[in-house]
Amino acid sequence: MNQDDFNMDLERRLRSIGRDAPEAPSTLDAFAREVILRGRGRTAAKFGGRIRPLALGGLVGLAAVLAVVALVGGLFPTSTSPAAQRWTPRPDPGSGEWTAIEWHDVSSGFAGMNASRPLSSGPGFARSIHWSNGYALIGDQARWWLSQDGLDWHPALNIPQGAWVGSVGGQLLVLNGLPGPGSWLTADGEKLTPVAVPFDLGSVSGVVSGKPGLVVTTFEKDPSQPEPMGPTTVYFSRDGVGWTRAVLPSDLAQARGVYVRAFIDGFMATGEIEDPNGSGERTRQSEGGPTLTWRYSERAWYSPDGLNWSKYDPQGYSLSPYSWAMMVAGRLGATNGDIHSTDGGQSWSKDTNAPPSPQSPDGRPQMVSDGNRIVYAVNGGGRFYLSEGDGQWTLLKQGGDVGNLPSDGEMLIEPKGILWISGDKVYFGEGLSGVEPNGSIGPPVSPSPDPNATPTSTPAMEATPTPTNS
Repeated sequence: MNQDDFNMDLERRLRSIGRDAPEAPSTLDAFAREVILRGRGRTAAKFGGRIRPLALGGLVGLAAVLAVVALVGGLFPTSTSPAAQRWTPRPDPGSGEWTAIEWHDVSSGFAGMNASRPLSSGPGFARSIHWSNGYALIGDQARWWLSQDGLDWHPALNIPQGAWVGSVGGQLLVLNGLPGPGSWLTADGEKLTPVAVPFDLGSVSGVVSGKPGLVVTTFEKDPSQPEPMGPTTVYFSRDGVGWTRAVLPSDLAQARGVYVRAFIDGFMATGEIEDPNGSGERTRQSEGGPTLTWRYSERAWYSPDGLNWSKYDPQGYSLSPYSWAMMVAGRLGATNGDIHSTDGGQSWSKDTNAPPSPQSPDGRPQMVSDGNRIVYAVNGGGRFYLSEGDGQWTLLKQGGDVGNLPSDGEMLIEPKGILWISGDKVYFGEGLSGVEPNGSIGPPVSPSPDPNATPTSTPAMEATPTPTNS
């Protein structure tokens, strides 16, 4: 998975709930405008998902997306999952790249954890990280969970609730601000070894793992300045022990609302630069002072190593900085389901057989990656496509014993398949290679209001058609 495909500005704001009222970042404002203008969903942040144009009125659709993801942490059991014990992968999944998905309901052993959640819905976020010892996932109430195989999860009791976590040098780096500030490295997610860092833990605004190493961003909040927060400082480490502060170009050094994410073989930053003629403007009342106004333009910067940064504005395609940052990388290149690059982002071309633009109003398009394969779900799980980032897409066959998938599922990619999470229902789609899936599956349905009932409402789309360009 492209483990840090998450809007760090958004994550920082969600972490501040209860202290400061959260505000939708300007990057999402620009993203919404572009989607409406272009008429095609673009890859969304952290979950590698996408947002439909119809879901962008006032960004209300974002809350619905986040509400689904907020349930992830509460779905995983505190010990070996009975569902994971009962379900075993097929002995003949084939070899090579996936050609089909076989779905199984693995939610029966997960529902008991829901009693620990004070809220059954509402804004939240989830991140998953791959490191040498397995997987780490943050879910409801900002609690971290650990797994060696992506199916059997247990709570990471020693990782502080709400801590920043990133993968570096085969270990996890854990950063915790107030209360109880501390920084640690851990090889197993259980035993934490203290490590020194050169920045204020209370000012961390992002932790991003990439191929070169780990980037940590910090900011200083100044109530006399308009939102978003800034300027931002950038620190880079290859092992979580030695750190170097990046020397930023003047525009990035002065930018506000900066967030960094992994981008192909390096990192990309997006943010706002002050521009009297810019198309964006935000205002807020300062604490006991005058109204503060910020007029700005958005910009993107690329770094191959986390230390050297330059403006990113490739020729040939006119996309907003935020949209460039949402590209998903696979083994052969990066794509957003429309265009792709196989030379590290220097040039871009149209995908040869891009999946049809999704039309269903009931299913949000999503795209996820594990760094090798990219899976693109459209029509609420009606169709799943696979690519390695070279602009070539394969429609995956589907089967299984679940009848239908709920159309509001949140997708996570794992070594052996896909998790599809919808409320209290958890489905696992095993990836098959050159092997026909057992059973069959109907079109996705709108989720049932009863989390323990089988969805029986009107299908979210017509029977899955056979695309002509797959």
